[in-house]
Amino acid sequence: MSRKGGSRLAALLVGERPYVLGLVVLVTLLVVMALGALESLSAAADRVERLETQRGQYTTAIEELEGRRDALQRPEEIELLARSRHGLVRPGEIPFVVVTPEPELEIVPEGAEPSEDDVPWYRRLGRNLSELFS
Repeated sequence: MSRKGGSRLAALLVGERPYVLGLVVLVTLLVVMALGALESLSAAADRVERLETQRGQYTTAIEELEGRRDALQRPEEIELLARSRHGLVRPGEIPFVVVTPEPELEIVPEGAEPSEDDVPWYRRLGRNLSELFS
């Protein structure tokens, strides 16, 4: 048996077969290396796209903040902000605070039966079930 197995190995190494086998192994290695490089390139392209999107968002935020900074350089804007947020007034001004009235609550007499809407749902359910089975 070992002679038969040895003859097969010797047959593979004779003639053009070793070159074909080497070529197949070489092509396989090249394909595997190329796939790894393509995967790395694809991941890098995805990262670049994600970073460019992030940069666009940061640029927009920077523009908004610069606009706010420029607005806060004007004394009128600072005064408006101080008046609206902090309730500041100029000397001699009389501040008024508008208070909206609270809705009036209904006063129910102590002996009065509560309306159907004021009874909790579980009590209404219990009452309806007891009426149904009585």
